[in-house]
Amino acid sequence: VVFLGSNALSNKKPPLPAELADLKIPRRPQWDEHTSAEDLDFREREDFVNWRRELAQMEEQYECNLTPFEKNIEVWRQLWRVVERSDVCIQILDSRNPLLYRSKDLESYVHSLSPHKKTMLVLNKADLLPKSIRKLWARYFRSQGVAFLFFSAYKEQERIDQEASAGLYREGGQHSDADEESPKATKHEDEEGNGEDDDEGDSGEEDAGEEPPAQKGAAAAAATEEEDDELLVCSAEELLARAGALARACYAAAGSDPRARPTLGFVGYPNVGKSSTLNVLCGEKRVAVGPTPGKTKHFQTILLDEGLTLCDCPGLVFPSCIASKGEMVCGGVLPIDQLRDCLPAVQLVCNRIPREVLERRYGVRLPEPTPDYPILSAAELLQGYAYMRGFMTQSSAPDEARAARIILKDYVHGKLAFALIPPGVSAEEAAVAAKD
Repeated sequence: VVFLGSNALSNKKPPLPAELADLKIPRRPQWDEHTSAEDLDFREREDFVNWRRELAQMEEQYECNLTPFEKNIEVWRQLWRVVERSDVCIQILDSRNPLLYRSKDLESYVHSLSPHKKTMLVLNKADLLPKSIRKLWARYFRSQGVAFLFFSAYKEQERIDQEASAGLYREGGQHSDADEESPKATKHEDEEGNGEDDDEGDSGEEDAGEEPPAQKGAAAAAATEEEDDELLVCSAEELLARAGALARACYAAAGSDPRARPTLGFVGYPNVGKSSTLNVLCGEKRVAVGPTPGKTKHFQTILLDEGLTLCDCPGLVFPSCIASKGEMVCGGVLPIDQLRDCLPAVQLVCNRIPREVLERRYGVRLPEPTPDYPILSAAELLQGYAYMRGFMTQSSAPDEARAARIILKDYVHGKLAFALIPPGVSAEEAAVAAKD
């Protein structure tokens, strides 16, 4: 079940100036085979300093606070190399709050390098969303003309582990010859077979004077089924098939060297599951994974038997003035164990998760809301939970920091379920989706 706070149902934020709505990321200067390494290094550093200076001027001019974005040029250089190598650049997003992790300017940068390069959004952790919420996000991204799909690296890893324990998986992620076809593949084949039979039957019925509304009904049913398939949480094989087909098409359109291989580049914030996604695509652990954000330090390439190359970019935080520091913590971008002030992030949890859900989850009795204080405060939750668990400091005060770390980790790991409604959704439609 996904619980939606009142602020998620409306999802209304004050409008931002155009310059701040989608901040630009640093670009790599133009270069070719005649550019020396020293000249390119100097131009990269010069442009990077100018980019940071522009962001600082915007922050001062509009009196806004930017997120703690990546300020190390070496990490951005890894991104540049991944984007230049890739035929399709895939942004991995947390499906509970996709807009926090999406960079539209990254998509613009990819398209500016070559008209043959494409982008795709993979909404990871989609198993935490009900179908009603996935439907709203699918409609939102479809209206923007963006290629996307829903995925869950965690569920796919569970499936791979179960198949491995049953002897169905070999090393390298390939199914053994004894594997049976997946139910989904069998279903598609059955549907194709039925479609052929229906076509033959329709031709005979048309000769007999069949009314055309039947064909319209069949087309509408097919469109509905296609939309339902779009809302499904796809498997690793389906993700690789869709992204691989797009990469091969881009690769062929660009007229690339036939001896090379189409490349899929994976980009995103720290701890959204890029490395985990790559591991399930490979069927084995090929990339280091850890609970601390930013486990990957340098871009890595992996060759697949399907004739594709996967390229993993280190996780980096894009500049933004939309998200607060509390949102960054709740999004798993900033490490919780290194957090000094936990109250803003915990207050965000209190705003989003209903009071009765927190009481059930932690077995604590929280103060009743009053007209003056209708929303639960972070201090009330932390003190109540710390007293209940016996978390005390040396001065016999409730250890709010220790309680906050537990609650925030539960939120980040999905134990406190929450999903954000996309922009443009009416309150009535959001309420119906929340009930589902």
